[in-house]
Amino acid sequence: MAKNYHQDGRTLNWHNGGDKTLFSGQPVIVGSILGVACSDILAGEEGVLFMTGVFELPKVPTEAWKVGTSLFFNFTGKLTALSKEGTDKPVWFARAGSAWSAQIAGDANASVRLGF
Repeated sequence: MAKNYHQDGRTLNWHNGGDKTLFSGQPVIVGSILGVACSDILAGEEGVLFMTGVFELPKVPTEAWKVGTSLFFNFTGKLTALSKEGTDKPVWFARAGSAWSAQIAGDANASVRLGF
């Protein structure tokens, strides 16, 4: 084992600094990446986020993509293949992962492999 190995990175201990409970299965942006709550995390409490794995999350319904497409999480709480919004002063979205299945326009949800 490498001397500098820390952990496998599948989970992250996270402090819910907001004023609302984050429910199990709910996505949360951590810096510039996306995690999913392992269990309910009350406001002001510590909890664990999945940082890898495949999850079904809401997607932008007008978009279609192929397996392996890089996905991001926009400010409306949906998966998108767009990495940013705007052109003059773009706002970058959090990296979600890769599409785990092909999606067509009209689909409300999509499977995403977090972190990859």
